[in-house]
Amino acid sequence: MRNTECRVQGCTSPQKAKSLCHKHYYKALSEMAGPCSIKGCAKLISKKSLCESHYRKELYKNNPPCTVKGCNDPQVAKGICDKHRSRLRKNNSLDLIPREIKADYANHGLYGIWRWHAQRARVGLVDEWMDFNKFVKGVSPVPKNTTLLKLDINKRLGPGNYEWHKSITCKDKALYAKIYRTLHPRKVQHANLMKTHGITIDQYELMHKQQGGVCAICNQPETAIKPNGTIRHLAVDHCHDRNMIRGLLCTRCNLGLGGFKDNPEILKKAVDYLQKHGLE
Repeated sequence: MRNTECRVQGCTSPQKAKSLCHKHYYKALSEMAGPCSIKGCAKLISKKSLCESHYRKELYKNNPPCTVKGCNDPQVAKGICDKHRSRLRKNNSLDLIPREIKADYANHGLYGIWRWHAQRARVGLVDEWMDFNKFVKGVSPVPKNTTLLKLDINKRLGPGNYEWHKSITCKDKALYAKIYRTLHPRKVQHANLMKTHGITIDQYELMHKQQGGVCAICNQPETAIKPNGTIRHLAVDHCHDRNMIRGLLCTRCNLGLGGFKDNPEILKKAVDYLQKHGLE
């Protein structure tokens, strides 16, 4: 059987090329390339006979200077240089944060949550909460065993658009799913509607309200019971041929239409049959 492991002793990663894994293959290429062509630089060549740092400087040398006061490094993106761009990404601030303050932030229980949301540019934090101290003050107090979530996922996290959800600590996947469905029934229903019919929970609730909460055919509320003892939601009735939603039906009417194959002619014959036998 052909050996598919890297030929470097002690490495069990799969081969990429030349009997070497991805890591050792590119390491070998770098060593073959030699040091950077800039005098005094011992780093290995990355591109065009330059190391990575000197290549980036060469690439952006003709760009205008960074817009941060006192910085003359060339711009990389959004009017700032590579140094300030990295600082903004890591610390959410163009200013250099002292190590002592950064250590205090990192040890804070909310720092990980704040940093994760702050690094999401379009749907991250509102400007006010980009300041860590204001963020902590805004979301406090923090209930035990909870997770910070948005009320509206399409808007930024901020005052009026957050809530503390009870966390689920369970390693059993089936039990976790059961607990989640119990705690978040509306989210589960929304996910099911989007998956099966392509509509949101808000669209479903609007249809439900327009029908008065009853079946579109028999004008009666749903009576079917789920295995957990709760009443089922009205079923979404859709036309398979035209792929369009027609309305909300109770379980009996929905199954009845399916039994008659959604065929009006068969339904008319059923009506004639009942009338023929004295049932009106």
